[in-house]
Amino acid sequence: MVTAYPFGKEKNQKGVSAVTTGEKFIRSKMNLLDLAVYLKNVSEACRVIGYSRDTFYRVKRVYEEGGLECQVS
Repeated sequence: MVTAYPFGKEKNQKGVSAVTTGEKFIRSKMNLLDLAVYLKNVSEACRVIGYSRDTFYRVKRVYEEGGLECQVS
């Protein structure tokens, strides 16, 4: 049984916060952006994580326009 909490935080039966699918999705996109900054190479970051460059630039544009939360819905 999962109990819903405000702001999308959920806790399982043991009271441990559960990560939602949306949070996993956002985290993977943020990892792509962070890796590109770290490597200073978009193509290499995309190759390592397995996303296309088109996806990188789409994610970057969405992030700059208002954050990745709007991609979940």
